[in-house]
Order: sequence, then structure tokens, then C-alpha cells
Amino acid sequence: MKRFNGLVLLFVLGFVLALGRAPEVNAGFHNSSEEVAFKEYWISHKQFTAGCVIPLINDSPNGSWFSEPESMSKCPKTMLLNIPDDFSQALKVELYVDLWRNYDTRSARLRINNHPSKVYQPAVGYDWSRTPWVQEIPKGELVTGDNYFLFWGESGKYHIHDVALRIYYDDTHPLIPGGATQDTEPPDGRLMNVQSMDPNQSVIPAYDGGLLWANNNQIKIEAEVTGAAYVEFYAYYDGYDDDNDGQTRDWHGVNRNNWWPGGKPEGGATPPATGGTINHIGTLKTDLTDVDKPYSIIWDIPHVVNQSGVRFKIRVVDQNGNARDAAGGASANFTLVRNYPVVSYTMPNFDDYGLHMGGNRPDIVSYKFPLPTDLNLANYSKAYMLGMYWRVPQFTLNSASQSSVREKWTNNSAVQSWITDPWSLGIKTLNKASLLPGDNTINFLYSNGTGNFIEHPGPMIVLHGINTGTDAFSPTVISRSPAPSSTNVDIFAPVSVRLGDTGVGVDKDSIIMSVKNVEVVPVFFVNYN
Repeated sequence: MKRFNGLVLLFVLGFVLALGRAPEVNAGFHNSSEEVAFKEYWISHKQFTAGCVIPLINDSPNGSWFSEPESMSKCPKTMLLNIPDDFSQALKVELYVDLWRNYDTRSARLRINNHPSKVYQPAVGYDWSRTPWVQEIPKGELVTGDNYFLFWGESGKYHIHDVALRIYYDDTHPLIPGGATQDTEPPDGRLMNVQSMDPNQSVIPAYDGGLLWANNNQIKIEAEVTGAAYVEFYAYYDGYDDDNDGQTRDWHGVNRNNWWPGGKPEGGATPPATGGTINHIGTLKTDLTDVDKPYSIIWDIPHVVNQSGVRFKIRVVDQNGNARDAAGGASANFTLVRNYPVVSYTMPNFDDYGLHMGGNRPDIVSYKFPLPTDLNLANYSKAYMLGMYWRVPQFTLNSASQSSVREKWTNNSAVQSWITDPWSLGIKTLNKASLLPGDNTINFLYSNGTGNFIEHPGPMIVLHGINTGTDAFSPTVISRSPAPSSTNVDIFAPVSVRLGDTGVGVDKDSIIMSVKNVEVVPVFFVNYN
């Protein structure tokens, strides 16, 4: 029941249908919808020495929150990762690298254990943005014991904020503990219930699915876990592409960026109560002494549009790096509904930008954000701007006053909210009166520190409609092309339909389309793209 203001359905016979295929996923973080177990091995941040310090493996007592490889002749970086366990029978190995500033022309290169011919080149990167990279690595390229990772840059220095391996295993493909102190037993858990925080919403068993009324923009999820230090809650939905992988509908969540878990945790706490993940629903630290204790968390969703196909899962992690993703399985499908529409728009052809950067770049960048020219702002009650940033730049919108790109956040780990971490998705409440139909001018301004990044995929604007009570009206066809009863139509011309709805909105997943009584699969183009 997702409303798209100006939703266009495009169906084209023949070869044009191929244009509707989803783009390749370049960098998911925890994308599994089925239960999987793995152990994580993280390179210590004692080996991260920021600028060019060679050799890198010096076990600095302080380390740094980033490493900055450059060319082989200037500053290659060698990192060591010890795998104490026998993984010869395990299922597979994945490498995770948290890349920053890998450039539009990809710079990062990697060789593992001095392999004579195999060089990895991450296929992701922008000039001023984060692009996490996940790559399956053949087990034969790694060894039990010390493994050496040589990073360098071909087209300039870039940043690495974390490096880790995930080794997947199950009962028939075991990961065998190495040494008396090693542990390869994953924790366990399962979802229990999902409940809207609307007063009249009943509790729904997680594996039943159903309607979730979210007029007050809060959903409660409950789970039980065994043997875990943390339980992380995730949702699968269509929203802001916070992991920058080209997919807006996926399991939302990325790794924390402030030296966790490879280096010192946030605020000096050991370990941090909020765990090592952000941009998911949230993380709870568990009580290992109470195995029957249920855990529940509130998901704040003012930035998520109405839609079907929403699912939930948990990832449980122990203190030794063992994890079980989608523990107990992902939930059944839920439909997120409100008594008002929620509309989102993004900026096409967005280009990321670095402000100030030690005084060597401009302190301001300006963008034109297009909204529909026929947008009637009287139909909306609230407005938000979403975005990914390094540090906290300021911004102005049209004639509005200058302010931060984020709401004020807190480091109080007891507060469960989408504003708790300065690295996380920036969500800013807008004065809707500052918006205009058509082009809107957004200026981003340097605030402090070395500089600020305005990152891919760029700003998103979310509008909440006015709650008019029960939606009793069906969606309507606004326009069709070719028009009804048209003649002399090119057989290769696309058939397009524009739908609208004055109530809750249009659920694109429920649309059935046929051409000459033959059901077809349409391709969707929406105004927020």
C-alpha cells in the first residue's frame, strides 16, 4: 500500500523487458534470508596506522580508525589476520572490506598470502563515499594460522576502515576449533512476535505475518536467544540504500565505523552495549545468565514508506565471533500500512562531494533536488530528509535557515532510536513550508574538522500525508499511453500507465497488468528515482 506520486508502469514487448532486471548487488553486509552460521575474524586496528607508515604490522598500542594504502612504490599496506581454526571442511569464506574513497575509477587492489597471479580489484567505489565490499574467497588461498593481506592503490590513496573474514559452516561442513581456547559453537535464537505500537494492534506471531498498522511510526519486535552476547534486529524493506549496494529493497544494516569490532569500541566501553552494527533496527546486549529471557526492541520508522513484503530477522553473535544470521529463519511477510500515504523521492544523477578537506576544497556545494511540479504540499503533514555523510555538515533548503543534517543524537546506549550514532543514516525533520514544487535548492556547508563528505546515494526526501481516517477509495488511472482506442501505434512502443491514490497509496506488488487479455510483468519507474 505504498504510494508513489506519479507512479509509472512500463511494459515493453520483446527485448526492452530486460531493462527491468535488478542491478547486480555489489556490497551487501548481512543479506541472508535463510539461517546460516559463520565465525568472524577481524584484523585488529593496532595494524591500522592512518597515513603512510611502513611496515604496517607494528602492533601500535593506539592504532587508528583507518588505514590509507597508496601505490606499491609509495605506500602499500600489509595486514596480518590469524585464523586459529581448521576451516578445510567449512562451506565457504567471505572477505569483508569497509572501503572509503575508492574512486569512480576503482583504485583498491588486494593480494592474499603473496599469491603470484591472483589480484582482487573491488568493483565498488566513489570519490567521496563509503562502499563496503563483500567477496567470496577460495578456501585454498587461505591457511590455518597467519594470513597476509597486501593492499595498495592503482589510481590514488583510499581508506580502509575494517577488514574481516567470515567462514561459513554447518553440521556436515564443520569449522574445527584450533586449540583449547577456541570456540566454533554458534549461538541460537528465533523471532517470537511482531506488533505495531498503534493502540488497537494485536500481537502477531512473527512466522504468521499480516498487517502492521503504523500510524504512530513504531513497530515492536520480540525474540529469544541462547548463548549470544548480542542480538541484532533487521528488517527487509524498500528504503534508503544505506549500504550503497544499488539495492533499495534488502536487509538494511551496515558495520559500525568507529573502530568496532577490530579496534577500540565506542566511548571506551568494553564491549559497547550497542554492538558493531548500525542502520538496522537495533542491537541489544544480552544477559548470558538468563537463557529464557525474551528481548524486544522498538523500530522507529518515520523514514519508511507504506509497503508489502516487509520481513524481520535476528542475527545473534557471541563473544568469540560466532554468529548465526537469520536465526530461526526470517519472518513471514508483513504489510506496513497507515491511514495516510508516505511518499519518498531521491535525486537522479547524484554526484558525491567532499567539503573543505584541510582547506583544499570549497566549503559549500549546491544541488537541485527535483520534486513534482504539481506537488500540493497542503496534502502533507510532515517532511524528512535522509542522507549519508562523513561527520556532520550543515545544510540549507531553499530559503530556510542553516542547520545540521542530523537530529541531535545521544551516546546513551539505553536509548533505542534512529538518532543514536553520528556514523549512521542521517535523518532530519524538515519544515515542510521550506519545500517547493519543482526544483529545490539544497546547499551543504562545511561544519568542522578535516572536512565533510556528502555521500552516495545522496539525499532522499520523505513526505507524510494527512491522516484522513479509513481509506475507502481505490487507486485510479491518471493517464495511459498509448491512449485508449489509439490507432497507428508502433508495435515496439511502450505501454505505460500512471496510477495515483488519494488514500493510503498504491501497493505496486499487488498490481496485475494485461495487454490484449494476456497478463504481463510490468517494469516500475517511480518518481523517487
